[in-house]
Amino acid sequence: MKRILAITASLSLAFAGTAMAAALTSGSVTTTDGLQIFGGISSSDAASTTTSTMIGKLSKGVKFGVNYSNTGYAADTKHNSGNTAYGTSNDATAIYKSEIGLATALTAPSSPDVSSFNSWTAM
Repeated sequence: MKRILAITASLSLAFAGTAMAAALTSGSVTTTDGLQIFGGISSSDAASTTTSTMIGKLSKGVKFGVNYSNTGYAADTKHNSGNTAYGTSNDATAIYKSEIGLATALTAPSSPDVSSFNSWTAM
């Protein structure tokens, strides 16, 4: 009985991390929350289960928006039950916030740099 329980637990853990992945295009927001975000040198590296690198993991209820190019990125997040969005970019040392309201959906940053957060408050 202990062996069956151990095997069942091992198989459960082995398949717990398996998920379908799709590329997050520039200028888009995740359609579901609580995802893991992977990256790589190329899109095929990022989609690979052996060569990708985990960049971050979103909490349940959090969505992620991104705008990127070959030279930079801007990213923002918002919790479904929150009214504040937070963002940053590769060329900024600050984290920015914007009170967008509870009913407002997160939108991706407008450009792949800090100019996306001109009207936001630097923290």
